[in-house]
Amino acid sequence: GVEPTGAPRTSRGYVAPGPADERLWTQGCAPALFFGAERTRATRASVVLRTSDGDVAACRNGSCIYVAPHVGQTLALMMLGRSVENDAVGPGDGTVTLEDGVARAEDGTNLSFATDRSKAVDQSKPAFLFAHADTVRSILVNAVYEAIEATGIPAYATWRWPKNCETVSTVTVDCDEGDQYHVMDVVRSLINFGQPACWLSKTPGLPQEVCRLFKNYGHCTGLLFRYDSPQALTEQIRSQAVQITRSTGSPVRTFRPDDGKWTGLTRVYEAALEADVPLCVAKGGVQPGSTGFPFGTCNMFFPVSPQGARIGTAELPYAIHRPGEVTSLAVAHSLIEETVRQRGCLHTSVRLSSAKAQEPGLVDLLMRVREAKFGMFTTDALVQYEKGRRSLRVDALKEGVRIVSPYDLSGLTLMLFGGGWEIETSGRQYTMLPVTRHGTLLSSIVLDVPQKTQTSLFLSGRLAA
Repeated sequence: GVEPTGAPRTSRGYVAPGPADERLWTQGCAPALFFGAERTRATRASVVLRTSDGDVAACRNGSCIYVAPHVGQTLALMMLGRSVENDAVGPGDGTVTLEDGVARAEDGTNLSFATDRSKAVDQSKPAFLFAHADTVRSILVNAVYEAIEATGIPAYATWRWPKNCETVSTVTVDCDEGDQYHVMDVVRSLINFGQPACWLSKTPGLPQEVCRLFKNYGHCTGLLFRYDSPQALTEQIRSQAVQITRSTGSPVRTFRPDDGKWTGLTRVYEAALEADVPLCVAKGGVQPGSTGFPFGTCNMFFPVSPQGARIGTAELPYAIHRPGEVTSLAVAHSLIEETVRQRGCLHTSVRLSSAKAQEPGLVDLLMRVREAKFGMFTTDALVQYEKGRRSLRVDALKEGVRIVSPYDLSGLTLMLFGGGWEIETSGRQYTMLPVTRHGTLLSSIVLDVPQKTQTSLFLSGRLAA
């Protein structure tokens, strides 16, 4: 029901917001930036989304759904950004300084400082307030869910966050040597709102009594990586991770290069994978004008190399850097709202050395996060869940499925298309909770799946009927 217009393909464009009742569009989102699309016109199809240039962005024709933007290219270019070899050229309005002699992750953003930033209420400095990559991806995922629903087949899906949480929050704290005297200033704020954190320290690590305190509160520890020579990244990450592991007694699962430093495109991820560190938390802005979503997402992702290989070390970008000090409260509030719309993860980065300056902003942030009913997790818990969810093995049974996970998978959210389902496992009957995700009514259940243990699930209710 569509045909090419013959015009050159769009290299950079925006999808305009759809009608209030359009399930392919995430309601409340701003126009979404995409990279690459064929220009088409509708012949018999019904157009439901258009680009800002008036071209077809998505349409339906009977049981067929057509999505025009090149979603894979958009995610790859936006989430990974450009290869960072030196300083980028910053905007001419003075809101961000990139030419400072330090190559950072923010130097590699593919978003425009001129057109892809917005101002929060009463703010003079713009920030990246919208997760464009997540909005574009949701168009395709919503279309897939709609197509599955139309078949009437009882298909399964898993949800991206543990314990059926709609949105989640995580905090990482960067610790320099001698910063242990400021620990309680941050811990007090975190425990008052039930938010566990990952404390990233440089070698040789924080004192053991401080690490024991973290464990008592359900927090975790990680590596604040000293960036010396880009030529020996694997050896440096591995040796520093080993030192932190010995110091804290816990394996390093999360790391961040100090001061936002970065090199290359996927070089750091590949080195971390070889060093057996599963999560990097480096992508974000460290200046007021570069905070938010400079890489277009508030979700964890696994990078893909230019050769097409998926890299096993994940990235969880941070949106808020030093709340109330670098990221203003007005900007932070806007970022919370966008995270809720995207059902993503609000990742906040705190610097321990300036804990006093950040304390009012952190308290305000945590209060709003709790009011919005975010699930609160450590970065270690999130990457463990995501690796387990992605490697879950599902075998079909006559009236259900058997699932096996290579990891201990706590709080797995399993969803079944349609409402009114019941499920039986281990001899017990459960009524599944109805949820609406990606515009589709689903039945959900939360399970703990032990490592390498077969868990059988049998359907009843609507299937039997």
